Order: sequence, then structure tokens, then C-alpha cells
Amino acid sequence: RAVADTFSEQGYYAFVPNLLGDDPVKPTDDVPSVLGSWTQRHGWDVVKPLFQKGVIAHLESHKITRFATYGFCWGVWVQFKVSGDDDLKKHVTAQIGAHPSVQINKFYGAEPEALLPAIDAPTLLQPAGTDVATVQVDGSAQRELQSRGVVCEVSNDFQEQQHGFVVRGNVSVEAVCKAVEKALQQAIAFANKHTTAKN
Repeated sequence: RAVADTFSEQGYYAFVPNLLGDDPVKPTDDVPSVLGSWTQRHGWDVVKPLFQKGVIAHLESHKITRFATYGFCWGVWVQFKVSGDDDLKKHVTAQIGAHPSVQINKFYGAEPEALLPAIDAPTLLQPAGTDVATVQVDGSAQRELQSRGVVCEVSNDFQEQQHGFVVRGNVSVEAVCKAVEKALQQAIAFANKHTTAKN
């Protein structure tokens, strides 16, 4: 929510939707052992209706019909699904993804690259050094989108950071704190460039 507050301070209407219900991956979980079953409980057939009700309907109640998204980890998989969905993509002006976990698409029987062909929203990716090659500089995501004339910027500024640093990094460590600040600055600048409507 601190990320949303940062955007609010810049004049945006920002909020954090609950797309997980009461079933998040908990910090105490052994992630590799639970991720397969967890993703099956949170497939697109489940997440899309939640997004329509929890995001689209909420924003429309505030007279907002187009918006930018900022996703983290699994949230970037959700962004890619939203911005490639025929019913939803018209709403997305831009998407920003920090430490993307698009490899989760493999749990649904497809490679991460299968998410890319339908995306046409301007995209900024902020991978950590430990993230998959798909989302790194000159990775398949950037090559695919740019080959179709879609804006796709990939930051190379966070190669020393670990996956999850923006929302779970230890900001008492100076290097992590500076990385988080830089990521938010980049995200705001990208949103400003590709999104015109604020409060």
C-alpha cells in the first residue's frame, strides 16, 4: 500500500485490489512446494471475474474507464493476461511490472512467451537480477513487443537486487532502499508519460 500512497501523492487515484481472496502465498510457505497447487486455485478463470468486479467496476464507479497498472511478481502475470484479454485490454493505458513472475504461465501449460502476442499496452519492466531471461533487457518480452511497435522499456538498474525487492526488500539496507526509490521514480515517470488522467 505504500506504493499506492506514493502514486496518490503524485495526484493519481491509486488503490490495491484484492485478487487473492484469503489465499495468498504466505511468507512462511515453502514456495516451491506450494506454488503448483496455489496457481491452480488462481487461474485466469478465477482471476478475470475478480478483476472485472474488483478493479473495472470499482474504477468505473469513480468515472475512470482507462488506467495504468503496477504489478509485482505474480501480479505481472495478471497484468499480461489483462492487457492481452479482448474484454479488458481497452482499459489499459500502460503497465509497469516489477520483478515479474511470468514463468508462472508454465503451470497453466504454456510458456511465458504465449502471454505476449496480444499485448499492445506500453510496458515498463523492472526485473531483478534473479528474474527469468524473458523479462530482462533484450529478452523475448522486449523483442516481441518492440517488433510490433509496442513501447517496451526494460530497466537494467536492479540487477543487484533479489526477486521481490520493491515490496518485500529490506529497506533498512541502503542499496535496497535506493533501488526501491528508483523503481518508484521510474514507474511514476512512465505512468506520467502514458497516462493523462489524474484526480
